[in-house]
Amino acid sequence: MTIAHIEALRDKLSKHKWSVDEELTGDDYSISAVWKLSRFYGSSHIYIEFEGLGDFAVLPLNEAYACHLQGDNSFSLYFGKLFKTFDAELDEFIAQLNGMQT
Repeated sequence: MTIAHIEALRDKLSKHKWSVDEELTGDDYSISAVWKLSRFYGSSHIYIEFEGLGDFAVLPLNEAYACHLQGDNSFSLYFGKLFKTFDAELDEFIAQLNGMQT
């Protein structure tokens, strides 16, 4: 993941009325960071975990390779090549989020 991936994810979330309310630290093992999200008009929160299992330590957020909905690893986004697979997968991930009740 690069800064560009983070910016693209933030931008797309914002365009679809999602707010990153908090940026939390990970678990010092396999989760680099956790974002607490809410809809601008919603009352509940969801959490997105950034996967960063490294060889010897958890990777920093800018080196995470994927993210997933907390508690559901099948609801995920892989940080592939920008402007190739990533853009389409980001759109699909956001569409899944938009389908959730918050």
